[in-house]
Amino acid sequence: MKTIHFIFVAAFIACLYMPLLGQNPAQNRAKLQALYGLINNRQLSELADYISPDAVDHAIPADFAAQSGLKGPELLAAFMEELIMGFPDLKITPIRFVAEGDYVMCYLAMSGTHEGTFMGIPPTGNTFMVYDVDIVRYDGKGTGVEHWAVQDGSQMMAQLGIAPENGNRARDVVQQIYADFGQGNIAGIEARLDEAVAWTDAGSGVADLYIGTRKGKAAVLDFFEKLGHHLDITRFDLYDMLVDGNKVAVTGHITGKGRATGVDFASDWAMTWEINDVGKVTRHHLYLDTDQLGRAIDPAAYPAAGAAYAFLRAMDQGDMQALYAVTSPDFVIYHPNHPQPLDRQTFWQQQVVPTNAAISGIHHEVKEVCVSGNKVSMVGVVTGTHTGDLMGIPASGNDIQTDWIAYVTLNDEGRIEELHVQFNQLAFLSQLGANPLAKK
Repeated sequence: MKTIHFIFVAAFIACLYMPLLGQNPAQNRAKLQALYGLINNRQLSELADYISPDAVDHAIPADFAAQSGLKGPELLAAFMEELIMGFPDLKITPIRFVAEGDYVMCYLAMSGTHEGTFMGIPPTGNTFMVYDVDIVRYDGKGTGVEHWAVQDGSQMMAQLGIAPENGNRARDVVQQIYADFGQGNIAGIEARLDEAVAWTDAGSGVADLYIGTRKGKAAVLDFFEKLGHHLDITRFDLYDMLVDGNKVAVTGHITGKGRATGVDFASDWAMTWEINDVGKVTRHHLYLDTDQLGRAIDPAAYPAAGAAYAFLRAMDQGDMQALYAVTSPDFVIYHPNHPQPLDRQTFWQQQVVPTNAAISGIHHEVKEVCVSGNKVSMVGVVTGTHTGDLMGIPASGNDIQTDWIAYVTLNDEGRIEELHVQFNQLAFLSQLGANPLAKK
């Protein structure tokens, strides 16, 4: 597996670039041990003392070197940082070394726990310990100028629980695309696309983003440009990945908000990929709740949901005029804090104003939305910090996070005329520091 192979090849580079101070093996050994200490203690900025600025490394992945634009000690430091992100407890243990002429050979062990993403491979939580033989050539000044490495990649794959299957190339390509996406490296994604790639989503005319099938690199780049324009993605999780030859299927979850609207969205997703023999994407298909994202991009296209989102924003921002703009004059709300339904003025004065004064940074986040005609049901969570008196409960400084559900009905003009809301009152009061069940 190409990606895993890179782990072994590049991981042990550090031990090799030892300045050769004469032909004294004891001095060479001391320098090697010192260099191990730099890596194990994460003092990567000092690698320049051991490596030539123009050093050639035959072990670091060529695409990593090309994308970074670095060389010599800067390239090694960048790759080691990537490696340490994937294996935070990474440790190099020298076992034996031999110095002869301009060359030094190092036989060592390397161990770590896979707790972070490395080269597009999601963390497995597994530990590994593998052996490596590295060879470095030094110039006349005792500076490392060239490096090779030999190791058994299959051993590390087995320990990490990653099967060496026929679909490794396809898996590597897809994993790297997700890694590039997470880093905002669209150029990296472009480099892995076939010129005639077919890029398909399940939408049909959601704004100018989810429009069906795009063909060719330029069209795919247009998709990513519009994606960044419309959506602020706050989380992108991968759940499962299945590989069958040159085909890969992946599931996950995405959350974020519309940049122009501030409307939250959340959706599970599934993607399928096809990779050709030279490691390029020829087909991609995306399935997700485009209605959710469509509402975040352009609530006007979904008037019922748009009015409900606008109502929540008006409350959070303390904007009475905005709330009046999306509610009808005969609006009523059924709220668990009040035994009788409230009109909009009473609701604003008795509920919104005191709540916003007592809960700083209040925000109603929508988790799920269902629209049917002029009716909208919403499930979400409200968050904030209790910094003022509320219902006779003095400020506690506590953070609050309470689930809620709302059922909205709009009139023929698209304004909210009736709203039913429920939330976990006991949890809310407990978070404020009150215990309504305590004996008096």
